[in-house]
Amino acid sequence: MAARHINPIIPGFAPDPSLCVADGTFFLVNSTFHLFPGLPVYASKNLTEWKLIGNAVNRHGQLSLADTRTNIHELATGGNIVGTGGLYAPTIRYNNGTFYILCTIVTHRDPPAKSHSFANFILKTNDIYSGNWSDPIYFDFYAFDPSLFFDDDGRAYVHGAAMPGPETTIDIFEVDLKTGKKLTEQTTIWTGITKFFPEGPHIYKKDGYYYCLIAEDGTHEFHAVKIARSKTLMGPYESFEKNPLLSAAPGDYYQHIGHAELFQDPTGEWWCVCLGVRKTAKGHFVLSRETFLTQASWPEGDWPSIEPIKPNPERLAGQAKPQLLGGADEDELLFIREPGLRGYKRDGDTIMLKPSTLDFTYAVGTEPISFVGRRQRRLDGVASVKLLSGVQGADLKAGLAYFKDEHRFIRLFYDFSTSELCFDAVNASQKFAESSKRSLELVQGVELRVTYTELEYTCSFRPKGSEDWTQMATVDGLKMSDFDFVGPVIGVFAFGSASDTQVQFKGLQVD
Repeated sequence: MAARHINPIIPGFAPDPSLCVADGTFFLVNSTFHLFPGLPVYASKNLTEWKLIGNAVNRHGQLSLADTRTNIHELATGGNIVGTGGLYAPTIRYNNGTFYILCTIVTHRDPPAKSHSFANFILKTNDIYSGNWSDPIYFDFYAFDPSLFFDDDGRAYVHGAAMPGPETTIDIFEVDLKTGKKLTEQTTIWTGITKFFPEGPHIYKKDGYYYCLIAEDGTHEFHAVKIARSKTLMGPYESFEKNPLLSAAPGDYYQHIGHAELFQDPTGEWWCVCLGVRKTAKGHFVLSRETFLTQASWPEGDWPSIEPIKPNPERLAGQAKPQLLGGADEDELLFIREPGLRGYKRDGDTIMLKPSTLDFTYAVGTEPISFVGRRQRRLDGVASVKLLSGVQGADLKAGLAYFKDEHRFIRLFYDFSTSELCFDAVNASQKFAESSKRSLELVQGVELRVTYTELEYTCSFRPKGSEDWTQMATVDGLKMSDFDFVGPVIGVFAFGSASDTQVQFKGLQVD
């Protein structure tokens, strides 16, 4: 099965994969952090073609993303980690006709102190294709990356990376899945090997052993997959002497490999999904963390092994056919934190946005940010849209944007107050900022375009009726490559005080 799968199997912003198998179908979920809807669920029959079938966090009132701002943390070794709040590292499981997703929501409420809080919850559904996921069932666990294990007697156990860090521990307890109540005391079963952020645990039972699979050493250049086992669920756990099971070799194209899940297909073959980045020799990894697949083996009574992830010749030669099948278009659209759906209207390929007074740089506020976009799925591609209308002279800016978070974005937009076409690019983590503008009379509209490669983003425009594109600016992809959690989303926005107006866009395309 999946002999011709092409990595990454879920391209673009798709970190922290978890996978379960139900009735011959594979179901996979990823983190989404500060974006809504959250926790996309993909389905596949063959591990090669994947379809987005919905999002587990998909309605107002289900949970709040209002305080999921992004903090820039300076490292003692130099550089930064850009840490976004929101929905972290879900786990998906299936048991007796019910699907469960466990997840952590991280909120950042005190920007000066860069403090954060964790809340863990369970979502469930009996019909995964319906999109009817439950409201969160919260459980008391000062931890992140929660997972769920069902033992042979039917009891359910939550396990995760218990805080504080960086010396997190893998803790476990029995849980009542209806109420979230702890049924046993929380117990530490493993502290990892290097003891630097052991996280992302998953427990499997096989051949009389309980195996605990984790990620360790941070989610970037030293990321690795490790394993331990025990004869009893509560331990003690013995570390595999040949750890790590999986990591990136220096100089490999695929880097930051980790956060893995082992599973069997219906024929009995073993596989592994994990996160990774595609990284150039100069350090570009513009799409950030994506989902990868590789083969594994697990002999009876022995330790598992996982094949290294190698680049596909078809992908490197640019001949790879798309494997990610489009889901319902509304499932693909993404908003920032708490969306203002009252100010958003869509009719076919036309999008109407009511401007928000807050722009990308505002991480808090009671008013939603007026933006809607899609994940950038390809390294080489085009994003474009036609800006058709606005109110000339109004305090209004509207256009096309590449967005990661409030500290990092690229924008090409029209300023209706000054009749100028504007470009700006910002990455506060790298203290990078560029901008330019030019006069332009917006008579019948203007088409905006961002073309991208693995190395750079180029912004261009052409007024309606013109056949020629005019280049506005080019941004080196290194300026948008950071040790971070999120990947790029490209879409349309409208900002300004002209709140009684609407801006019309047509034909938003994002490769």
